[in-house]
Amino acid sequence: MFAYLAGVAAGLEFVLYELPAALAFYDRRIFAPFQSCRSWLFDMLPFSFGDILYFAAGVAVAVGLVKWIKWGIGFKAHKADLLKSFLISIIILAVVVLLFIVGWGGNYAKEPLAKYWHLPMTPNNRTTVKTGLVALDELLVARLNAGASSYRNRSFDDLERDAVAWYRIFTDSKVKAHGLHIKPSIYAYPLEHLGFDGYYNPFTGEGQINSGLPGFILPFLICHEMAH
Repeated sequence: MFAYLAGVAAGLEFVLYELPAALAFYDRRIFAPFQSCRSWLFDMLPFSFGDILYFAAGVAVAVGLVKWIKWGIGFKAHKADLLKSFLISIIILAVVVLLFIVGWGGNYAKEPLAKYWHLPMTPNNRTTVKTGLVALDELLVARLNAGASSYRNRSFDDLERDAVAWYRIFTDSKVKAHGLHIKPSIYAYPLEHLGFDGYYNPFTGEGQINSGLPGFILPFLICHEMAH
């Protein structure tokens, strides 16, 4: 079973990176419908199902490690249990990898956005690009400073509601009826100390952010995770 699943995952990775037609099929016929379905499903939940899933996976791994240690100590009496558990764990890992590829990982085979958008990124104009980015940053900083005196914090729910509306108005994405909502992560404290402001769950298609961050950065984070 493991060899079969590993072969499927490896073969899928190969065709996605080597065959443009396969990548286009994955994008339109596999990823898009799958994302649409799970977005519709998990959008109905007021909490992050992905966070719960990660918690359950963490508990399962911890319990499994305890069992392995226990069986390792009494190896002669439990070697069959240890081998069976190890094989099951390998199969589960292969399934997880396959689900990751189907649920998000296949997108890494796509062209970089700079190439897809035909942006000029040759070595000769890197200085020009850098100058343009610096100019854009200075413009944004100036506008932020200009509005600083009238700035007021807004609630996460208000910002998220506005972000959904903006996404539906200003983008041509077909995913507008559902799948846009971002949820506060229950791991806000660990995320903050690990240096993460938010993350996209490749298994559930949900976007989560640390809603406890300063209010001025939340609009960017919400829109960033929503863009996934």
